[in-house]
Amino acid sequence: MKMRGLLSCAVAILVVAAVAAVACGEGGAGDETPTAEATPRTPLPEPTIQGNQYMFPARGYSATIPDGWTADPNSVASGPLKVDAFFSSEEVDGVQTNIAVACEDNPENVGLAQYVEIKLETLRQLDARDLQRLGALEVSGVPAEMVQYHYESDDLTIGKIDVLFVGGPCAWTVSLTAAPSVLEAGKTVLDQFLRSFQLSSAS
Repeated sequence: MKMRGLLSCAVAILVVAAVAAVACGEGGAGDETPTAEATPRTPLPEPTIQGNQYMFPARGYSATIPDGWTADPNSVASGPLKVDAFFSSEEVDGVQTNIAVACEDNPENVGLAQYVEIKLETLRQLDARDLQRLGALEVSGVPAEMVQYHYESDDLTIGKIDVLFVGGPCAWTVSLTAAPSVLEAGKTVLDQFLRSFQLSSAS
């Protein structure tokens, strides 16, 4: 179904975003090649940030930014997938600890149980290791489920905790990414972030 493809894309984007720093090179020399006039892009909505308070009515939520962390609104904004990211200042074992809030359009009104099953299948296809269901919880008063896993490459291991829930127009994933050695410490920050997370009516 369509939702399956969106989840595969979302997981892949979040994993890449968690570990890659994209260096933007300067324009090359040489003759300029004429290009077609670009179609004007609709400006993306922006949150209001007051101190540590992050309010994004257009996205449908608010939360408290962890102390010392920085926000990156609209870090991914492609079609039905919108992601805001929050980064710690430290990098451990090649991974900068972060929390990503992913909102995927849910026009088919997929419920939590189905969303979790689709996500788990997607993670297995992406070779997630030690995939565990950590149990049920509530986020902003709605049922949620937490899963933990990690990815391995030749020289890097990425620890992940995802919290999945459905509310408003979105199927949500709030995802902690960290080096395995600091994943438990990161989980404390994630728990605080989830307690502050509130769903609101999107404009």
